Amino acid sequence: MSALSCHGVLGYIDVNHKFLLFLIMRKHLHLVKPLTRANGFNLVLFSVAGLFVYLILSHLDVIEHKVVHIFWTLSIGICALIGVLKIFEPVVSCELDDTGFIYCHRKGLLKVRWADIRRVGEVSIAEGLENRALPFIGIKLIAIDNLLEETSLRVMSSLIVEQRALLTQIMSRQCQMGECIGEEILNTDPYKTETKEYKGVQAMFANQLCLLNKYAGYHIILAEGLLDRKPSEFIQLLKQYKNSHPIVD
Repeated sequence: MSALSCHGVLGYIDVNHKFLLFLIMRKHLHLVKPLTRANGFNLVLFSVAGLFVYLILSHLDVIEHKVVHIFWTLSIGICALIGVLKIFEPVVSCELDDTGFIYCHRKGLLKVRWADIRRVGEVSIAEGLENRALPFIGIKLIAIDNLLEETSLRVMSSLIVEQRALLTQIMSRQCQMGECIGEEILNTDPYKTETKEYKGVQAMFANQLCLLNKYAGYHIILAEGLLDRKPSEFIQLLKQYKNSHPIVD
């Protein structure tokens, strides 16, 4: 057999080996389909029904005040818009398999390896002597190096913008007079790990992850609307996957 043929056979075996490994890693795949997407269809149907009722009442001259007309049409429009936006959200919001947790953002994927996760839990903020739970779950990481290396700049840029409002809300309750918000939240300094220095979008994303960890206790924050079950049940599912599935790099 020629050297070229040998390389071809070896390449074929290598490709099939990788494909088999991929299938094994995806054997315990769990797709998370958010419940809120189904609510989008309900909102659209509700808007159509509301429009139908509005047209009937307008035809019968039952609605006399102009303010009521404006309020009704605005309500229908807002409900329809929210419903359509929810419908066009990704069908699958997250994936869980033997390798880790994957957040399916509309701009791409954000993957967290099980080996990098320290703990998961519900996000809360201090109010006096008590903690108030927020509609989010959090993932605290041991290190963020793999996350920075494996996440695209498009996803990072979107998450920086999307989570800034939440971060501001959490920080404002812990910073005296809100003085630390402007100083920290717009941090564009390079971010250094033991092996590498990150700049630009990667540095901004890393600095924001650290701020979330500092003020919320978690590096990654996920809204309840992304889940397919109650937050407490989803947290248990994540813990079960982390503890029972092999660590695969």
